[in-house]
Amino acid sequence: MAVSIYDSNIFGKAFTTAEMRLIFSDTEYIRCIVQTEIALARAQECLGLLPHGTASEIETRLNAAEIDVEELAKSFLKIGRPILGIVEQLKIQAGTNSNWVHFGASTYDIMDTARVLQIKQAISSIERRLLKILSKFEKLISDHGDAIMASRSNNMHSATQTFGLKIAVYAEEFIRHIERLDDMKTRALNVQLAGANGTLNSMEGKGVEIKSKFAEELELGSLDTFWHNARDGITELGQCLGLICSSVARIGQNAAHLQSTEINELCETGERDRGQSTTLPHKNNPRSAEFTEAVARLGRQRSMGLLETMPQEHDRHGGTYIAEWALLPEVCILTDTALAWLIDLLERLKIDEDRMLSNIWDAGGIVMTENLVHVLAKFIPKSQARLIVEDAVHEARANSKSMFDILTNKVEVSEIISKNILEDALKPQNSIGDSQKMVNRIRNRLDKFLRGKN
Repeated sequence: MAVSIYDSNIFGKAFTTAEMRLIFSDTEYIRCIVQTEIALARAQECLGLLPHGTASEIETRLNAAEIDVEELAKSFLKIGRPILGIVEQLKIQAGTNSNWVHFGASTYDIMDTARVLQIKQAISSIERRLLKILSKFEKLISDHGDAIMASRSNNMHSATQTFGLKIAVYAEEFIRHIERLDDMKTRALNVQLAGANGTLNSMEGKGVEIKSKFAEELELGSLDTFWHNARDGITELGQCLGLICSSVARIGQNAAHLQSTEINELCETGERDRGQSTTLPHKNNPRSAEFTEAVARLGRQRSMGLLETMPQEHDRHGGTYIAEWALLPEVCILTDTALAWLIDLLERLKIDEDRMLSNIWDAGGIVMTENLVHVLAKFIPKSQARLIVEDAVHEARANSKSMFDILTNKVEVSEIISKNILEDALKPQNSIGDSQKMVNRIRNRLDKFLRGKN
């Protein structure tokens, strides 16, 4: 019986991806633990701590698939950690080499290193999705980059911009996310090997060298000390993923808003019954935008929990460590799933360029007021120009007239500029500033970035 939304046969696939279900499954966790124990034995043998041939014999005999999960669960409830139960079963598998399995290692060493192996896989999946999203942004810019739309602040028309600029801002933000993830790896993807209290006392003076070889075996990094009680690397990973989720949630929210009936500049394509209402035959709800935002918000919320669990008393503290077991997989799972929803959203989006323009004109051209002020300020003081345009806005709204009609009937305006100049000032394409320059820069960066990752 499923007790979590992630395990639910009904809801599960909306909140998890197939990749993350595998990476954070019990089966994969056990496999990572066994891989860690084998790598430790190989490193110890290489440095002469284990007899020659011991590690290869251990590697041959240990089999993650033969671990009795039910027995492991019983052991975990009694002891509070899974490692002793696994090690006891692995020692039986190892036979005459049983004493060399888990030699000199602590529970933290194996659990943390196995978790890092899972995290490494999770980051790879997340990075692949981020790159795919960047390629989707690139296509949107290519197909609709020149479309002119109203930018919005506090959900109200602000000024005109290109749709390409809106997407370019997203794209540059996601490039930064990929760079953050890459930079963070040296601080988060490290083996843990410290022994009982960090001194590696049982390693006969070879602990530092063994740890280095241990990291090499697993293709992970290694710190000069240890991180039993220093969870900053894990927490940084969580915050990195939290930032990604915040960006994803914003895009989902924006996409839903732009699909609203009154705006209707975007829509999600799909089957006739996709997102349908049980009551209203006319409704097809924007489900991809909705789930993109919802799942991403959950991921961001879980990432904040890692900040709470980061402070540990002295050299170890189980009360915070245990909470990390639940939070960290969820942050990874939700981030990956939010990105998958965003990809689905971007693939479904249909852009209505005509509607973007009509929304500007339906508002009476008010969105071009900044441009009007600048044009008038060439002939009169800017403060006076601002007041004239502000009065015109209020009059246009009160009388449901266009800005052009109001301004051409103002003597103080008609005396200083012609109708042609006024018409040009009210053309949306004449008030987009350096939108195209910025978009072109991002297109060039995207092209180089994506080619460099392939």
